[in-house]
Amino acid sequence: MAAGIEAHRWMMAEVNRPMVREAFVATPDRDEVVVAIAGCGVCHTDLGYLYDGVRTNHPLPLALTGVADDPEAAALSYFDRHLAPKSARSLRFATRAARHGATARLTEKLAAVETIYLEELMATQDALEGLSAFLEKRPARWKDL
Repeated sequence: MAAGIEAHRWMMAEVNRPMVREAFVATPDRDEVVVAIAGCGVCHTDLGYLYDGVRTNHPLPLALTGVADDPEAAALSYFDRHLAPKSARSLRFATRAARHGATARLTEKLAAVETIYLEELMATQDALEGLSAFLEKRPARWKDL
């Protein structure tokens, strides 16, 4: 693992305030891993915390950071340290409880989201330009139309 990896993170510093991008140098300890994240979404819990003040186990600011030379080895190491010692049955129930209701909520809202995407967004010139630019491996030329 290389020490001193330049990176950035998005920090949630206050409830009801936008997250802030912060540059930093990642210097993981021996028992830590830095993971390169190619993409990230905001889950309902994050939005709940941001807008509703959902309680967390960690004080603000909250941040996601990381880069790993070998993400698979890092994930297996995390599993060995934090999950393997736990009861597999308890972990299954915890996962089931955490996901409870998520499928129903997703199904309920999916039709509306699909309509917005397919009938509104995809009817814009910018949507077509974005797809064309991606396929042609060139920067998009947005017209905001």
